Amino acid sequence: MKKIASLILLVSLLICSAALWSCEDGSGSFTEYTYADGKITSAEGDAYIPAPMGFQPCSVGDKCAVRDGVFDLYQVIDAGGNKVPTEEWMTEEYAGNATSVYYREGITLPAYYEIDYSVCYLCEEDVNVISLVTIKDREFIDSLIKTISGGSDKFNRLDDPVSSYTVKFHSDDFPALYYSIDYIVFEDCAYLYCIGTKQYAKVGTDLFDSYINLSGK
Repeated sequence: MKKIASLILLVSLLICSAALWSCEDGSGSFTEYTYADGKITSAEGDAYIPAPMGFQPCSVGDKCAVRDGVFDLYQVIDAGGNKVPTEEWMTEEYAGNATSVYYREGITLPAYYEIDYSVCYLCEEDVNVISLVTIKDREFIDSLIKTISGGSDKFNRLDDPVSSYTVKFHSDDFPALYYSIDYIVFEDCAYLYCIGTKQYAKVGTDLFDSYINLSGK
């Protein structure tokens, strides 16, 4: 009986080891990437480029690799809930529009203002992201992108905002990503802010009123 029990235990350990092996890189550990010269590279020569600040994954999946022995890398989940191949995209832990997301060297990622967005989401973002409204008005979306891309880096306000929101843009051409800007509301006006370019654009506090009632927020 002891031999049978030992055999069952051995088989169980082998099954568990095989399961772990399949989730890692085949050597029993996650693939290691090192950041240098503006990209992360594995020992095998696989290279990924960090997307500009403001690009972020639609969602974060399972851990798939490690960067510089410190930062975990994860699968990207697209807007439809599908896992994006790690051969194309990986991401670090979600940190809003400051999230580091990486794309394989060889993929072309245009500047944010060159992308054709089909939808944007006005969100409240703290510990969790709450989408307040979905906007599919292409003309309005294009006007937001044009406004912020033509903004200035001058920002002289010292008072605290009344409220702030995040605007996430999504394109069918890049289903794994959002591009995120901030909508910061003061008593007398509001600003769009692009973290990727550090640009501000002054807008009205009623910018989204035709899509959602922001009064009392």
